[in-house]
Amino acid sequence: AAAAAAAASDAEQRIGEFEVAQPEDFVKLIPGAVQTLYLAASSASSSALYSNDEAEQQWREKFTQLLGMLARWRIFDSMFMLLDSMHKVGLKPDNEAFNIIASACVRDVEFIKGAVSMDTLPPSKIPEVAFVGRSNVGKSSLVNMLCNRKALAKISKTPGKTQQFNYFEVNGSGNERERTRAAKGGGKHPPPAARKIKQDGRDRFYLVDMPGVGYAKVAQSLRTEWINFMYEYFRDRRTLRVLFHLIDGRHGALEDDEELMAMIGRDGVLDPPAPRVAGGAGDEEEEEAAEPGPRRAARRVAYVVVLTKLDKTDKGRASKRVLERTAEALARNGCDPASVPMVMTSAKDRTGRDELWRFLRMCIR
Repeated sequence: AAAAAAAASDAEQRIGEFEVAQPEDFVKLIPGAVQTLYLAASSASSSALYSNDEAEQQWREKFTQLLGMLARWRIFDSMFMLLDSMHKVGLKPDNEAFNIIASACVRDVEFIKGAVSMDTLPPSKIPEVAFVGRSNVGKSSLVNMLCNRKALAKISKTPGKTQQFNYFEVNGSGNERERTRAAKGGGKHPPPAARKIKQDGRDRFYLVDMPGVGYAKVAQSLRTEWINFMYEYFRDRRTLRVLFHLIDGRHGALEDDEELMAMIGRDGVLDPPAPRVAGGAGDEEEEEAAEPGPRRAARRVAYVVVLTKLDKTDKGRASKRVLERTAEALARNGCDPASVPMVMTSAKDRTGRDELWRFLRMCIR
């Protein structure tokens, strides 16, 4: 406890250094400050850092303040390490922290196109995160919550309203605007490392809102086309990084969910998830050099089950039976339940944002 308290004191001092740092010194201070906080959090119990509600709130404010500084320069690795540190000492991030993350990681979003076949997909040059599930399971609401937007994805009361793969490009046009502004000498210039992140486009990714399956009021022939297209996409799309499978948390996996699980469990479509920052400088070169045709091995894809609408359950969480039913469905369809995370969410009260961003960070390279 004494060592943890000393580390925490050191971390507090480093936060003070950030407050007075000049932009050119900021990058130099980042590794030491965040690493100190992370080590303090790893070695401390919550009582070593705060002993009452007031002290807890003060530490939350310190972490959030530093998170805002990192987000300002979009230094994502350190930003997420700081978020991990908060969890290690039991400091639950508040709405301000999540708004900071969403604003930094999702600066702008633009609808690119609707795809109805593999031939109509955009070029596979940047990472993708896809949302799939039964009709009316809450995909659009969840996408809007994660991106901190009110109407990015259209929300409809009519099941089956989404009838194509809707592609949104995240942080695409913003990079171009910033380059243009910098070339004209406008605005403040971030430190070199942050400037590189902004200008090389490595924080761009596609967000894919897929058609719902289930009781959508569409012809059987169209539903079959959707299913075949989905399977091809799961199997062959090289830049797919994260697949969120949304399931109604009031009921658990139903027949249509099992159909999706069977597709995902077939032929080794997905690897077990490893939530970390995916990719690197050589990723795109590796993809360009790959042989054409399906690639079913060594894919860095996280398959995550997302239980939605938990604000509509009696206790605000999924019941034990729902969790068991979903795990059993995964096992029946070739997916190892131990390797598939289940995240409980509510778009209404924003439950689950933290856990979902831990996987979305795989797209923030």
